[in-house]
Amino acid sequence: MLWVYEDLMAGRRPRVCPLILSRGQTASEIAHSTPAGAWGLAPPEQVLLDSLRGIPRALASGNLYTPVLGSCFGTATVASAFGCELDLGNPLNPGGVKAYLPLSTFDGAGVPDVNTAGCFPTIRERLECYHAHTPPEIKFGLADLQGPLNNAHMILGTELFIAMRTEPDRLHHLLQLITDFMISAFATLRAWIGPDRLVPFIRDTNCLRECSVNLISRADYREFALPYDRQIVAALGEIALHPCSGLHVFEETLRGLSNVRFSEWGVVSAAFAPCVTLDDALAETAGRPLILRGLEDLLSGDPEAPIKDHFARLDDHDLMMFTYSTGHYTPAQEPELIALRRRFDDYYDDRYAI
Repeated sequence: MLWVYEDLMAGRRPRVCPLILSRGQTASEIAHSTPAGAWGLAPPEQVLLDSLRGIPRALASGNLYTPVLGSCFGTATVASAFGCELDLGNPLNPGGVKAYLPLSTFDGAGVPDVNTAGCFPTIRERLECYHAHTPPEIKFGLADLQGPLNNAHMILGTELFIAMRTEPDRLHHLLQLITDFMISAFATLRAWIGPDRLVPFIRDTNCLRECSVNLISRADYREFALPYDRQIVAALGEIALHPCSGLHVFEETLRGLSNVRFSEWGVVSAAFAPCVTLDDALAETAGRPLILRGLEDLLSGDPEAPIKDHFARLDDHDLMMFTYSTGHYTPAQEPELIALRRRFDDYYDDRYAI
């Protein structure tokens, strides 16, 4: 996978097939799995051991793979720094919060200290353990810091949307606190990880996640999210975006933010808003040197034909990678999926590799 990252960041088509093809998990498998958040209950050595045990299965999948050790507590990592209690035991909501906080909680509040707030001290312990017990070939994932609006949604719940109309000044105060904290957290986590252990790809180091923007209008994005996203871009220099399949999110972020190097398209079955197709993404990109990642659910039929159709658009735009989940495949069919993934290596080499 490092070859794919290197080529895309250098502005060229990947030399190897940039495809991730996975089966996903059934509802039963999810219910019986160990949620990432539950690792918070274990010492760092146990978290490390459990992570390392997952490497052989990842290697057997047939997908390109670089070992990366996670360090965060899911989507509520930043929310924990603002006083939310993490729900560590729910496999269907790993890393969620047990209860939302009222907006008034943050009247007169300051920016939390990354070194002492929420689960961040435990993240530092994990990273220190990883440094002590793993070789440099194993990389460390930056904690999932989400985006300012996502974090406000995680902290406040649906009060976020009511406050946009009834208490916008209070909400802007919280959003500024979140933004200042995120800027500090990006810098601090990079220092804890060190440059040699960071995954050398912008999606893994400078990503803003905009999932909750799918639930608001374009105008509300410009008022309640864009000013804070711009501050993070200014601090980081360049960013990757996760629009969570929303067409208006994809368009507004690319139009409103400078120095975007990466974004995503994909049709997701359970989306709240119109999705970004590959045609939409290429039209909006309009020749910009933007890395595009397809992130799509293929829930029925033979996945080979739609994937080949998407590969054909590499003739229009070199800087693409593709990730698909084929949830209709059963565990017994996983060898078929692995064989298909390996056939795509040859297909890509014959037609698209440079």
